[in-house]
Amino acid sequence: MALAASHRYSTKMKTTTTNSPRETHGGDDRMHYLILTKHQQFHSNLAPSNKAPKVIDEYHQIDKHSRIQCLALGKNTSYAICNSAGRARWCYFPAFSNDMKHEDRLSVKQISFGPHDTYAIVKTNGQCTHMTFGRLSDCGPWQEIERHQADIKYVAMTANKSEWIVGYGRNQWVAVGVDAELIEILKQIKESDAEIVSVTLGKTASRYVVRSSTRWYYKGDEAFSKAMKQCDDARLVAIW
Repeated sequence: MALAASHRYSTKMKTTTTNSPRETHGGDDRMHYLILTKHQQFHSNLAPSNKAPKVIDEYHQIDKHSRIQCLALGKNTSYAICNSAGRARWCYFPAFSNDMKHEDRLSVKQISFGPHDTYAIVKTNGQCTHMTFGRLSDCGPWQEIERHQADIKYVAMTANKSEWIVGYGRNQWVAVGVDAELIEILKQIKESDAEIVSVTLGKTASRYVVRSSTRWYYKGDEAFSKAMKQCDDARLVAIW
């Protein structure tokens, strides 16, 4: 299948940023979010069919002294949750389930879902277990994940194969097709000598969350933006 060229952004090269091309995807286009606070409360607009909020409540009751350490959302009812007691629950495809069953759940710090049932599991040692596009092209983060194994900070993907970012080292990244404003935010964080902790992308490149060592940055629909403004003690944020 022929693939269109993508704009590539990297801390290793100077490029002119542009807005990523729009692409239409089927299904529910409403932005989904789940915001977990430092006090273990959460704000969400997920449908009842998504069990993530119920799992969070269950974990808080079972492990009162544990904390949710990883939270992810994907298409439809997809989610993944890990807590500091080593428990994990998810709703995703078999390949992801097989990998999660063999992971040390205490070491999982970020999970990202992407197009066509792809995923990335980033661990505290900088390693990333993943099933992603891009082994032979920029249409997916495969090459950059493998290039920076043992130094990965975060991986984020949208529902579009040509929209992704891989963070590594201290404030280093390689990105394709992401929102130009996101790249400017990352540059500002780097120039301020703060640290980029994580980047999360939603279903489209126009939805993102950046966590730095000093504050949150985000872009999404009106409901999500309002929820983030009202929640001044966010600890984990998952979107799609």
